[in-house]
Amino acid sequence: PKPGETPAVFIEVEVYPHDGPYYVHAQLLLTVRVFYQQSLTEAAISQPEPASAAVRLLDEVPFQADRAGEHYRVLERHYAIFPERSGPLVIPPMTLSGRLVERRTDKLWQPSVRGRRIEVSSDKVELTINPKPASYSGTDWIPARSLELSQTVSSSDTLTVGEPVTRTIMVDAVGLEENMITAPAWPEIKDARIYPDQPQGISRNDGKWVLGHKEFRYAVVPEKAGELVLPELKLDWWDTQNNRQQTAVLPEQRLRVLPSSVVPVPPPAP
Repeated sequence: PKPGETPAVFIEVEVYPHDGPYYVHAQLLLTVRVFYQQSLTEAAISQPEPASAAVRLLDEVPFQADRAGEHYRVLERHYAIFPERSGPLVIPPMTLSGRLVERRTDKLWQPSVRGRRIEVSSDKVELTINPKPASYSGTDWIPARSLELSQTVSSSDTLTVGEPVTRTIMVDAVGLEENMITAPAWPEIKDARIYPDQPQGISRNDGKWVLGHKEFRYAVVPEKAGELVLPELKLDWWDTQNNRQQTAVLPEQRLRVLPSSVVPVPPPAP
């Protein structure tokens, strides 16, 4: 465009949170908006390809907006970026190419008009990715915008010796994929055996943030009558919204264990 003219096509790039801080393995949100005034055909836009980071396209939303008094059509894309190491992170410029078909009023039908070829690029984005803070005392590095622990217990308040009870621990995190979620550590349980099952997880998204969900199942078998205490569990994580360490806690569960009704087989006579 000439000086003072509004561009027919341009790209906006936005990173959230706007001012950081950004941490290794913690999601940051990249929003890319393509503004165009006329019909855009044969359009193709390059994908964000930062080095040392995983990228996931979350959604794509068309809408209309005004810029500098001009009306535009807009195509908005949201990307989840997961830095894989600390230090500088550069998101290279994204390039849009296509043909811009301008509206003509001198002719009603122009079947041969293909439009003029255009190519525009966004600015590159440069960020600084922080390592795990030295003050973080958790066993595993779990950075998230929010994290919640919940549980279910398969038995009622009463069971018998040798009867297994299944305790399912569920972890839900915002801004973290399920493969980064680890299980809370169990303390020793006296007079009981613990059998962990294979964890199950899934990652979804709400259009802007990745939602990681993971379930850990444990079969606990009491070996003695009395009271079985499924212990309190804790999971340390880093709150990327408030920039501090947090601890999610599950309360203990107490179950009554009755003697087994099975009569033991007497040993053979000598």
